Amino acid sequence: RVNSAVTSFFVRLNADGTLDTGFTNVLTSGGNVPIWIQPDGKILVGYTAAGLVRLLSTGALDPTWTPPAFIHSSGLPGAYGWAVQPDGKVIIVGRWTSINGTARTGVTRLTTAGVVDTTFASGWKADAQYGPVLQANGAVLVWSGAVSTLGRASALGASDASFVPPSTVTLLNAVALTANGEVLCGLSAGAQRLVNDDVTGALTVP
Repeated sequence: RVNSAVTSFFVRLNADGTLDTGFTNVLTSGGNVPIWIQPDGKILVGYTAAGLVRLLSTGALDPTWTPPAFIHSSGLPGAYGWAVQPDGKVIIVGRWTSINGTARTGVTRLTTAGVVDTTFASGWKADAQYGPVLQANGAVLVWSGAVSTLGRASALGASDASFVPPSTVTLLNAVALTANGEVLCGLSAGAQRLVNDDVTGALTVP
């Protein structure tokens, strides 16, 4: 229920907090964060029955999107996070060994139709649980817990060996970028700003 109105799982509220009754509710089970609103108004949302669905701005299912079916050979699969590139392709982080029948591990990119983009390399950061954060040049930041697990790949999915995170195992809760490209890290012991050296790629405390 929302303000006494009977509804479920995924709703939109008006600016005053009341339920937007013009928004179609087609999801029939719980979802996952994040919710990502694309520039065209379409909405990406995690959905337990289909993995990752895209809705139109009205709330109806987007017929041009093929929900990725995740399979893992030795455990429960699923997407933990995603981000939309300026060209509409979607970078996803999670656990799988195939997506819609295409063998794939690690951070993966989907086309604007939801199918695997095979031009993006497979196998990088198969243990990643958080992210992705997209840099202006298309590079991708992901991590799996501690600051030391923070990694960066090129816009084509190749691991960037020049990117050297601090060796500390302090828990990394969140990552964001400043306007000039510095990496902001939300740590279990507080926040920290890290500078990525243009020459060595190492992250250091300024």
